[in-house]
Amino acid sequence: MESEDLLSIPEPETSEPVQQPEQEAPEPVQQEEKDPAKAGKKLSRLAIALLMFVIKLMIVALTVFVLFSYVFGVTRNQSLNMQPAVQDGDLLFYYRLVNDYAADDVVIVHHEEK
Repeated sequence: MESEDLLSIPEPETSEPVQQPEQEAPEPVQQEEKDPAKAGKKLSRLAIALLMFVIKLMIVALTVFVLFSYVFGVTRNQSLNMQPAVQDGDLLFYYRLVNDYAADDVVIVHHEEK
């Protein structure tokens, strides 16, 4: 019996009842409705967003292609003719729509040998 007395917790001697901490009632978990129309709307929104992204990406790619095909150009220098301004192997960016040239301008001429 002595071991039971050591293990037991004595009750408080106050006459007031001991208040238990209030436990919050768990919030009711809302079940997701398995409505196929709502699932279809979410899927269609995702499909529309993905389609819009692809369309924007295609517009950007087409714009870059047109700019670098007709307005700007990129080439690599393969000769020593323009030293010291341009070295062999330098990457050159140029503007294709220039019609007036001045002394000391760097001019790129594409010449195909037959």
